[in-house]
Amino acid sequence: MAFGPDRGRPARSIACEAVFPAGTLTFAGAPGWAADTDTAILLSRLPGGRAQTKTIDAAPAISPRLNSPGGPMAWPTRSCPKKMTTGASINTRLAYQQANAREFWKRCCPCSRVPHCTVAVIDLLADGDARTRWAELAAAAQGAPPLPVPQGTDLAERLAELTVPYDAIAEIVAIATRLGEDHLEFIRVCAAAVLRAMGGREVVRFPAPAPPSDLGRFGFVLMYAGLVPVIRDFHAQIGAPDSVSRATLADLGRNMHVYRRRYGTSGFDKQEWLALHFTGRLYQLGRLQFERTAVDRRTASAVSAAGVQTAPGDPVLSVHIPRYLGPLRPAECDESVARAERFFATRFPAEQNQLAICISWLLDPQLAALLGEQSNIATFQRRFALALPPEVDDVSPVVFTFDQPDRPRALLPRRSRLQQAVLDVLDRGGHWYTGTGWFGWPQ
Repeated sequence: MAFGPDRGRPARSIACEAVFPAGTLTFAGAPGWAADTDTAILLSRLPGGRAQTKTIDAAPAISPRLNSPGGPMAWPTRSCPKKMTTGASINTRLAYQQANAREFWKRCCPCSRVPHCTVAVIDLLADGDARTRWAELAAAAQGAPPLPVPQGTDLAERLAELTVPYDAIAEIVAIATRLGEDHLEFIRVCAAAVLRAMGGREVVRFPAPAPPSDLGRFGFVLMYAGLVPVIRDFHAQIGAPDSVSRATLADLGRNMHVYRRRYGTSGFDKQEWLALHFTGRLYQLGRLQFERTAVDRRTASAVSAAGVQTAPGDPVLSVHIPRYLGPLRPAECDESVARAERFFATRFPAEQNQLAICISWLLDPQLAALLGEQSNIATFQRRFALALPPEVDDVSPVVFTFDQPDRPRALLPRRSRLQQAVLDVLDRGGHWYTGTGWFGWPQ
């Protein structure tokens, strides 16, 4: 990560190579410095570029160059400030590198505009994996327009539409007025990933911002608030009723409530889950949610062995059980399943879903014995045939039953039969299991 003294090891270096329409730019770190992956990230943000890194023998000096069709072009050198010596801060070195990179690119392609806030955005991210993901998304977002982030009353109304808890709305509205260009660039790039996936079944992965920051707690809330008109238009185009659209998007506020219960403060960290809603993959139809997805190889093999020919990658609907909507009453689940069959057949006819699947700890066979065969959960289980052997999962029951997985078990409530059952199994050294179930359409 970035430049730093490489003491106690042979003199080695990292070469960063960025390929552009004008040629190939290579950047070799001077001997005595450690891996410079941040430079590769910076170079990958230049228009049309992609970056790679590889370890090479120690270079005699920092030696960027462009091998272009018109001949080699030298990196525009500036007098190296004293702060570039050993012990200089990462930000100082990155700023120096970026200034040179921007000047260099202008000489290669004067009509190109280099994003000016790359270093600042990198500083906002949680770790190296987030930086790598940021580089990938930023390269794919070249030319994407800024996302208009609503302000004031407009923002407050959109947050209320997303069922954001009222005590968080004023804080988010205030933060929106303080967004810097680095925050807006982060939101623009992440929103572009959502828009590219609109209407398809692509999985959207985001870089994680540092958790304690305003961006970490609310950046994705502001992004989704800005995307409300887009997803509402998409829902209208496919003929989804307004009630379905609103119920689907309300899951954002539901997950903010979970965040507060878990951490004791306002925030949101389920941005990839909500990407399903905001790309048109997931819909809430009554008591249950249904996600357009594809069947994996193991499940397809098990279903085929049961007599329903299914190939990996075939379209299926994945069933999810949202929190805070009351018991899983059989009649309400029947209605949701019937609605889903009609909804997806008319709005996504090309996908021809012949299966519904559910991957959940609520399919653990122990629950029927512990809660009774006539319980709502046991009745829900009987909708599905288990496709795969259940797998040990002691985390999900605690997370979804109590919303406070880090709280000592002795302090968790035992008011309901389900709470009591979850804790009793763990207290006696037993395990919970996640099952993968399926049923065919029509049920």
